[in-house]
Amino acid sequence: MNVVPKTIGGILHNLNKNASDWGWPSLLAYGCQTSVVVVDTKTVQIIQTLEKHKSHVTRVKWARENYHHTIEAPYTLRLASADNSGHIIVWDVSEASERSSFSEGNKPVLEMEWLSTQDASHDLLVALHPPYSVILWNVATGTKLWKKTFTDNILSMTFDPFEPTNLTLLGNDCILFVNDFSIAKAPSSNGRKFYITCPSSISSSSGSNSASTGEKKNGGKPKGALRRVRLLVGDSKPK
Repeated sequence: MNVVPKTIGGILHNLNKNASDWGWPSLLAYGCQTSVVVVDTKTVQIIQTLEKHKSHVTRVKWARENYHHTIEAPYTLRLASADNSGHIIVWDVSEASERSSFSEGNKPVLEMEWLSTQDASHDLLVALHPPYSVILWNVATGTKLWKKTFTDNILSMTFDPFEPTNLTLLGNDCILFVNDFSIAKAPSSNGRKFYITCPSSISSSSGSNSASTGEKKNGGKPKGALRRVRLLVGDSKPK
């Protein structure tokens, strides 16, 4: 490993709060101001500091390692990091070098996921770009393979670990389920929409007393609160 002169990590910025990820073998990467710090958790020592970002680091994500590799085609420690200005950098952590960099606009990247359930390519990274775009990147070349723009603002995303064609997106007041994710082309629809709603609170005095009693018995939480949360399917928000 080519260990470069390290920056001593200091106090983190509030924008670094979601920038941490465990990798292989027992390595932890996290954002510290505008740097990415890699720590060996077995010795609790900083082994690498990656510095190319000009804005605060907001996301880091290790590439997958559970694929076939040989001496001729070895596995390399790759890490993707994104900053508050929307810039994504893919690193060779062992060499402390930048392998590629790319961006889409100047807003912070909300999520990043390496596609780990297919063997067609180990260079595919899905990124959530605000306010409502999901982009599939080829990190080897820094090129955009496709871009899907949704009609709702998207805050977060996650893949189904058992079915790679399923993608779930979290909006401001709804959940979108996409079931046709593919590396070949962008999803054709905007997904099946579920609105998160709560029935109106009970206005009668007896109902209020009952709710109050329930709170006391449940440590301050209304009894059956989870039962009052509903998911409703529809294209428009229920009134």
